[in-house]
Amino acid sequence: MNLSDMELSSPYEQENKEATSKMGTTTSYELVTYTKPLQPGQVDPYILEIRRRLQEDIHARREREKRRRKVLVDQLRALEAIEDSKREESLVSHLLRQSQ
Repeated sequence: MNLSDMELSSPYEQENKEATSKMGTTTSYELVTYTKPLQPGQVDPYILEIRRRLQEDIHARREREKRRRKVLVDQLRALEAIEDSKREESLVSHLLRQSQ
């Protein structure tokens, strides 16, 4: 049974069918493709592709998080080094003032 043989429910679809049958063109209803059913235990390649992409996304997210943490740690170390040098300068200037 062809989908175009089925009764159409809306008036728009009925008009569309009549117009296309007059023009001799195929309707979009006839262009539906069917896939064969999967056997038990088989996994659809589309599902496998989605799972692969999800795993890649998880891996990429972890790598981004590692890079972000590394940048934060590097920034923290740089800030601590700057604070240490300021503290040393302050201590030296304080000692110089005391010695005079």
